[in-house]
This record gives sequence, structure tokens and C-alpha cells, in this order.
Amino acid sequence: KLIRKLRPDWFVSQTQIVNQKKKDLIQIAKSGAKKPSRKTKEGKCLVTYISKSSYSYCPNFDKLIRKLRPDWFVSQTQIVNQKKKYLIQIAKSGAKRPSRKTKEGRCLCSYTDKSSESYCPKFDKLASKLRPDWFRKKRTLAK
Repeated sequence: KLIRKLRPDWFVSQTQIVNQKKKDLIQIAKSGAKKPSRKTKEGKCLVTYISKSSYSYCPNFDKLIRKLRPDWFVSQTQIVNQKKKYLIQIAKSGAKRPSRKTKEGRCLCSYTDKSSESYCPKFDKLASKLRPDWFRKKRTLAK
């Protein structure tokens, strides 16, 4: 009795701990904060509770957190496609070529450089057609 009185935190059940962590994650989601990184305790818990292959998977929590923050669960493919669409909009608008110092400029380079892992032949062809002035003369002559 004395130990329980002095240190009640030693006797908190695993269920109580998990429920508190879920409440904390829901509060983070509602606050508008960024998705917790997988490197943090919160991020690790989030992954555990929403991964169907996890022993701690919780379908109710998974459904709720995805409803609260669908932006936390956008796939990498969707992100890349959004970036490509944005670059095409820039090209069509007549704006100058994004600088390599910007995110847009680095994306443009990676999607149009044949030696890049992110090279996209379809995007490269379309961007070159829309804005040949964005690319070196050698490149447009070679085509």
C-alpha cells in the first residue's frame, strides 16, 4: 500500500498508457501541428497504432486520425505528382525558370536530368516542349 501510495505511476496499466498516447496524438492532430517524425516517441506510436501489421493496430484510432489529418497520409507518389503539376503551371504561365536554389528548381532538375533517380521522361518531354528556353541549347538541338 505504501509503495502504491508513493509511486502510483509504477502501477499504471499498459492500456492506460496506450490510451493516453492516443489522446496525445489526437491532440497534436487537432492542434494543426506537423505529423510527428518516426524518430520521435509520438511518431513511433502513431505508426504502431495505424499499421495493420502491428500488434498494437487500432482500427478506430486509425480511422479517426486519418479523418482529422488526411494531409499526414499523402503518399510520396501524390506529392511528386503535385510538384510536377505545379511546375507545369509555372511553365504555362510564362514565368521564368525556377532557380536551382529553390525547391521547385531542384525538383525541375531532378525530373529532367537523365542521370537522376527521379528522372521522368514524360515530364521531361512536356517541360521541354512547353519551355525550351528553360533548357540549354544543346539539349533542345539534340532532340
